[in-house]
Amino acid sequence: SHAMRSGDQRISCRSQCFFLSDIRCHMTPTLWMLLSTFLFAVLGALVKLLHRLPVWEVVFFRAFINFLWLLPWVYQNPDPSWRKEIKYLLVRGVSGFVSLVLFFYALEHLNLADAVMLQYSSPIPTMVLSAIFLGEKLSKTAILFVGLSFVGLALILQPSFNVAGHAGLAGLLSSFAAAVAYVSMKMATKSINPKFIVFTFATISSL
Repeated sequence: SHAMRSGDQRISCRSQCFFLSDIRCHMTPTLWMLLSTFLFAVLGALVKLLHRLPVWEVVFFRAFINFLWLLPWVYQNPDPSWRKEIKYLLVRGVSGFVSLVLFFYALEHLNLADAVMLQYSSPIPTMVLSAIFLGEKLSKTAILFVGLSFVGLALILQPSFNVAGHAGLAGLLSSFAAAVAYVSMKMATKSINPKFIVFTFATISSL
């Protein structure tokens, strides 16, 4: 009976390990997204501190550092398949650059929280564009959340009028450009390493 209990414990332990591994497997993308969101907020705070510098200069150094960081990896891991996805890479690079410039402009002229909230409205156009270009179906729940998101944007824009004008429009356009970048990136990652996509974005933004 002791041997049977030991065997049952080993099976239970093994099953638990598989279960925990499965959780980690599914949670990893979510955790990466949360970390990305946090770091993007830190980036916004740093850009806010650099308000004396021109937007173009801040965008250049932000992109050029990424370019230098990824250049050795691209050199060691050449990927000729990028030529097949060149149109998606160009769309991702240009739209990402436009989004970055508009977002940094909004950061200079708005409160940090308002600018970041406007830029984070990108899931709204992302869901619409993904349904159009990726064929992803919008559930009733997703449509409901889109409607609630519009209400949230209205609450951000209207009560204080602090985000009205060109800066508020820049923040909204930044979120739409980011949505275009996300969708094109999704289409490109079907056959290209994500690091190479980031590298092409950094290259285009540096130029």
